[in-house]
Amino acid sequence: MIARVWSARANQESLAAYLDHFNDDVLPSLKKCDGYVSALILTRELPEPAASDEPEANHEPALNGDLQDAGDPEYEHQYEIVVTTFWKSMEAIDAFAGADREEAVVATEAVAVLQSFDTRVRHYSVDAVDALEPFPPRL
Repeated sequence: MIARVWSARANQESLAAYLDHFNDDVLPSLKKCDGYVSALILTRELPEPAASDEPEANHEPALNGDLQDAGDPEYEHQYEIVVTTFWKSMEAIDAFAGADREEAVVATEAVAVLQSFDTRVRHYSVDAVDALEPFPPRL
């Protein structure tokens, strides 16, 4: 089994919009692909940049290179989104992704709501799986 991993960043409002898009549009499309197994989305709130006298240390750059000041009333909390899809084979991924399997497949609707996203994906071999509960759990 192959895991295909992609990540993006969003603010709280765009995170909700992206998750709706994923559930309403992406999942139904993936389920039609031969060799698709499952999908998993992980999210986390990113820490607000810490204030410091050193310019290099007082900002955590966003993926798109934007910098935001800590304590700035305009600062929007950012969330990292990690999407992992699982596939039976690289051939199944090729059928889904096209000639360049490392190129991210990002719908126009996602581009419109995300602050930044990977343009390339990473593929990993799934070498071990264990779960005390049925996995993935249904939400």
